[in-house]
Amino acid sequence: MWHVFPASVVTRSPLRRQIALAIGLKLIALAVLWFAFFGPEHRPLVTPATLEKQLFDSARPAPSGV
Repeated sequence: MWHVFPASVVTRSPLRRQIALAIGLKLIALAVLWFAFFGPEHRPLVTPATLEKQLFDSARPAPSGV
């Protein structure tokens, strides 16, 4: 069954306001952390030449322990 609450109860509930504020602040914090640590300026430039060097460089030993 659906419950219909008056608009004054829904908009003036302090608990709902606190939860919405907490979720909003957490989303802002996640966005700031993403830009600070995982943003585009933290990604290395991968060109075909650097990829080829990483994959086919014979001077590097083969990985072990697999």
